[in-house]
Amino acid sequence: MKALFLGLLVGLLIGFVDTYGYAVTGYTTAELSPITSAILIYTLYLLLFKEKIPLIDHFLATVLATGFSLTTTITSGMYVTYTMLSKVSEHDLIKLPEWTYYKGFLDISTVSFFLFSTSITISGVLIAHVFHKHFIERERLPFPIGIALTLTLSMVRLLKSKNVIIPILIGFILEFLFLTISPSSIDITPIIQSIFPGVSIALSLDVMIFLIAFLIPLNTSLGIGLGNIITYTLITPYLVYLGLLQPLLTMSSQELAIASSPLIASLLIGSIITTTVFYIIQERRLYISTIKYLSMARYEFKKLLIAIAILSTVIIPLLLTSTDILSPLTLLVVIFLIPLYILITLMTVRAVGETGTTSQSTLPVITLTLFMSGFRGATPYIFLDPYTGVPMPQFVAGTSTTLSKSAKVLGIDVEVTSYLLMLAMLVSAPITLLYGHLLLSIYGVESTKFNLIRWLPTVTWMKSLYTGDLSTFNLGVILLGILITVVLGLVFKLTKSAISLFSIMLGITLTPDIGVIFIITSIIKYVVLRLGSEVYEFILTNTALALAGCGVGIAVHTLLSIFQWCELC
Repeated sequence: MKALFLGLLVGLLIGFVDTYGYAVTGYTTAELSPITSAILIYTLYLLLFKEKIPLIDHFLATVLATGFSLTTTITSGMYVTYTMLSKVSEHDLIKLPEWTYYKGFLDISTVSFFLFSTSITISGVLIAHVFHKHFIERERLPFPIGIALTLTLSMVRLLKSKNVIIPILIGFILEFLFLTISPSSIDITPIIQSIFPGVSIALSLDVMIFLIAFLIPLNTSLGIGLGNIITYTLITPYLVYLGLLQPLLTMSSQELAIASSPLIASLLIGSIITTTVFYIIQERRLYISTIKYLSMARYEFKKLLIAIAILSTVIIPLLLTSTDILSPLTLLVVIFLIPLYILITLMTVRAVGETGTTSQSTLPVITLTLFMSGFRGATPYIFLDPYTGVPMPQFVAGTSTTLSKSAKVLGIDVEVTSYLLMLAMLVSAPITLLYGHLLLSIYGVESTKFNLIRWLPTVTWMKSLYTGDLSTFNLGVILLGILITVVLGLVFKLTKSAISLFSIMLGITLTPDIGVIFIITSIIKYVVLRLGSEVYEFILTNTALALAGCGVGIAVHTLLSIFQWCELC
């Protein structure tokens, strides 16, 4: 009970930190929160009770805290996004419901909507649990964040205190300094724009990204780097040549990434379609075997049916609120979305198993399906689209399987892990929604201390999507994404390369200053692996601990920033 109480306290803290961090950066650290939570729980337990926390208690408390972090993306994250959308759009034009955004007060309809959305989202945990053996035991995916969590939970007990504290402290100091000083990326994009329009070359100085890249397996990190570099040295210049992208000569790498984001979304859709087909063909025997197993394992099959039933309830509020857009065709599309949800969930878990994090890289496929089916106005997307809407079963499925990977290695019941995560998400949903409401009440949407400018391109694109602007997706760029991925897939097949198309796909979603980091870490890992497995494991362990220190650094910096703003008030 002591450990679970600490898990609750850490969850309350992490939930607030992630709410603020996600709003101002657009990058969710929820997928990394298990590592940060584990370190905070261990430290607090040691300080309060003068003893080391039992391993099982430590893990379960970490799962509890992670549930809080996950809901920030669903509740406060989308609450802030819809509030920004309400500021840049005409409500009558996009038909944005009042119960999705900040109005000065938090009413029961808003709370009910986000609680309902969280309930739909946890179906992803059930789907992940049903298929966890497939990904962990049959495909034997590494799940890098799960490995890092396992190493963190184990090593803090075995290593001497100084051997644990030093890497954590180094990670904390470096990340805190990075956030405080905010050093610019090494960016030569403005210099080369006049010579090669559309080309972007930059290097981020964020130590946390470097550590994440190092934890990811060699071939995966190499694939992510290649995907990113191909995008911003070959594809974006080609888009400029076609006249689809018109960058300014003074654009930085970040500005170019924002300007090209709608086209990159179309490119990504083509890549996702091709990658999914390649993957299904490649792993068809394993999936046939898994499906046969599920058909005989009644208990697991029932859980899958429950997950499908929960997913299907998303149709009910849509029928009640959007009767004007429903027809036999659109109803057929909505029914078709249920198996598509499951497919995208499995693709997301597969990508997480290989790369550690996915953000929302597999989700625009459903957005395109809705758009091409004639859905207009915000409401259908709010309920049905995990990319611009709220229910996100795919997103939580990845982190859930990451926790399952760690649980299996540690000998902890995976089913208990899944149910505890679901419970934590349901309990934390109204709390994290309140966090978002409080921040909007204090800061508004124009404060420099709560800078939401990051969301402007996103909500502008959402406005175009909801109004049916045909330029939202570019068919030619989608076909280009298919062509490029097919060529890469054939090259990897013929050369028997271990680089995965999933890693290429994730590389496409990253900003130009991050891709180079993955190439650099790939070279370092290649050299380290040649030095022997013991050296590699030593460095991997310290990398995991340093990453935890980075997470703590983000938490401390965020809290200090908020307190500093309050003092100025």
